[in-house]
Amino acid sequence: MKIFNKYKDGNIQIICAPRTCGTYLSTIIFASNNTPNILFNEPFNSYKNNIYSLSDMNILSDMCKISKVSFQKNIISFSDIQHLETKNKIIKHHIHKNNIKTINFCSSLNNWFTIILFRKNFFETILSICIAILTNQWHSSISPLVTIPFDLFRDQMLWYLKKYKLFYEKIILENIDIIIYSEDLTFTIENDLQELDFSENYTNTYNKMQIQKSMNKKIVALNYDKIKEYYFKLIKYINIPGITIDGEIIHLDKFKEYE
Repeated sequence: MKIFNKYKDGNIQIICAPRTCGTYLSTIIFASNNTPNILFNEPFNSYKNNIYSLSDMNILSDMCKISKVSFQKNIISFSDIQHLETKNKIIKHHIHKNNIKTINFCSSLNNWFTIILFRKNFFETILSICIAILTNQWHSSISPLVTIPFDLFRDQMLWYLKKYKLFYEKIILENIDIIIYSEDLTFTIENDLQELDFSENYTNTYNKMQIQKSMNKKIVALNYDKIKEYYFKLIKYINIPGITIDGEIIHLDKFKEYE
């Protein structure tokens, strides 16, 4: 997975769905790079109740004023990103309909390196976001025990399938530099950075980072076995062209050409 020879003095965008290790990947890249950069965490989301987005939007707002580009309603125009004053931008954003133009635009530019981060284990992804919603613990190693409502699990499954359908139909994969699977990350920072070919850009910053491993979901979800049975019943009814679900694993058929 040696990918960053091309990066050097350019910009990075990471496109992913929630609960797929995007925060981990963007953070270790940001911490290891010894050139000036700014990390934007989901800056193009239109909702206003995300603390990361609000913080990032304040920075983007100031940068846009300097660059004399438009900035309204907490959303930056997809074409404005190329005019931002800072270099070495790292942007992690979730796949949303409003982000498609930004993703395809940036990935078409020579000074942008585009990563798709994808988690294959569909069941674990849905379970993870259900637990996060119920506990409001999004980045914590400690979680209260919860019972997952079946309707919440079903709704989140449908929400993810909608996002993956966007991946399949709207993202111009010819411009994507690499697809990384969450399951290939070791969550040992030094190992992952070496695999990402950041050997020339190491700093001591990442040594201070602490990775918070989440609790075992079989313990956190009190009805884990019943939810898993429900999952296997639901996937029998899913038939979306280009998307294959094999047990707990989901595949986007188009990705196979770029692995």
